[in-house]
Parts: sequence; structure tokens; C-alpha cells
Amino acid sequence: MRLETVFTCIRDKSETVGRIPIKLYRKNSDGTRTRIKSGREYKIWTQEPNDYMGMTNFLEYLVQSCETTGAFYAYISENTRGNVMELIPLRYQQLVVPNMDLNGKVYYTYTTNDGKPSLTFGNDDLMIVKLTTTDGFTPVSPLSFNAGMLNGTGGTDGTWHNFH
Repeated sequence: MRLETVFTCIRDKSETVGRIPIKLYRKNSDGTRTRIKSGREYKIWTQEPNDYMGMTNFLEYLVQSCETTGAFYAYISENTRGNVMELIPLRYQQLVVPNMDLNGKVYYTYTTNDGKPSLTFGNDDLMIVKLTTTDGFTPVSPLSFNAGMLNGTGGTDGTWHNFH
């Protein structure tokens, strides 16, 4: 398996998902749904999640992050009334570390590479998309997992070869 092929597949998948049109609905108190076709929520969740990227780029980054790190994290920026203003992807997705405190509350620590203190987020502070987890909150990277399996298999083959 060549690395170029893996990343080409990830790019193709992310570009395909990025082209999917998004329809936004609000769940009513009676259980029915109403489609949202305008307003700030519509713009944020279907067109422009933040000032520097459109929804296509946002979704492409989401898929690429999930495929390479096993998860995607975006900070949910809210105004003083609690309304969502922006979805800001964390730049270094691999530097988000999920943990659980003694009371069973999950929190996420994000460390940047600029020497500033780590940031801590709760579940309500982040938009989180995960693929596979082993404990419900720590993502498993498909690439890292498969690379480890291939390395382990190669080591086993070499060991068996030495016995003959």
C-alpha cells in the first residue's frame, strides 16, 4: 500500500462529501420538522461556518481529519445570548486529547504549538465528529491503527522467517 494512494482516496472522499448539499431542519415541540431556508443558522450550518471557509472546505476538512485522526473538533463560538455565531475547526486536530474526570464528565484538552497554556473544552463547547472509539470518547485513527497492524504483521513474518 502506497501512502500516495491512501491520501488520494481520502481527498476523493472528502471532495465528494464536500459537494453534498445540506438541508437544515428544526425539530418542533410536536415532533415534526420544519426546514430552515434562511437566517444566521442557515448560513452557518449550510454555507459559511466561519469567516475564512465555506461549507465545502469545512466538510472536506472534517472528512480528512476523521480519516487521519479518527475525529474532528470545531469550537462553537456563541454570542452572549447563546446563539451559534461560528464553527471554528481546531487547527491541530491531533492535539485534542479527550479525558474523563472522576465524576464521569468528559472534557477535551487542546494544546497549541505556540507555548500558550492548554485550553480545556466541555462537550457543549465543541462540535465533535468521531469514527471509532474504544471507550466512547477517545477516537481511533484508521490510518494509525492499520499502520500498526501492518508493522506488527511484518515483525511477525520476520520472526517466523528467522525460525526456519
